[in-house]
Amino acid sequence: MALLGGKRLSILTGIQVHLAVKLPPGKFKNRLGTKMKDKSASYTHWACFDCRKSFAKEPSAEPRKCPECAEPMIDMGAFFEPPRRLSKKRWEVMKVLADYGYKFNTKDSQIYIQHRILQAKNPRVVDVIERIELEKQRKQLE
Repeated sequence: MALLGGKRLSILTGIQVHLAVKLPPGKFKNRLGTKMKDKSASYTHWACFDCRKSFAKEPSAEPRKCPECAEPMIDMGAFFEPPRRLSKKRWEVMKVLADYGYKFNTKDSQIYIQHRILQAKNPRVVDVIERIELEKQRKQLE
């Protein structure tokens, strides 16, 4: 392949060398060399607690409807890691977090929720509610 036409330089031995191409922020190239948007910046996770499913969609001010059951979904943030569909207790914990207004919008919020609110891999709903109430009291004292 010639250097004139593009982004690769091919040597007779068959080795391809990729040349660096500067792209605007939020864009990157996949392995085929086509431009793509950075999904973490433009997509967020919408959770349906009735179906126990999560969908990556664009952020929206108004609630979206679940494609499975048509119930309203909740925007849980770009860093939300949904539990497995069959783990009902874990989904109940996520529902409690959503009801109290906790979202996974940034990596820091994800770390805060995991270390301060959940504190365990499989916490009980009662323990999570208790920790949320303690955090509210602590913030009121400050």
